[in-house]
Amino acid sequence: MPTPRQVLDHLSRNELLALADPHRLIIGDRRAKTHIADRIEMTGPHDLDEGEPE
Repeated sequence: MPTPRQVLDHLSRNELLALADPHRLIIGDRRAKTHIADRIEMTGPHDLDEGEPE
């Protein structure tokens, strides 16, 4: 079974931003795919599974 990071690594930069933006994650360099994936990974799936923030 792939790790969460392996799954994130298969997503495009735009797909990663589509996950991060609704949750208003602060990402240092939005141009770098690894920075986006790092921040999503740090946040954890439990925070992203809750749906869009109010």
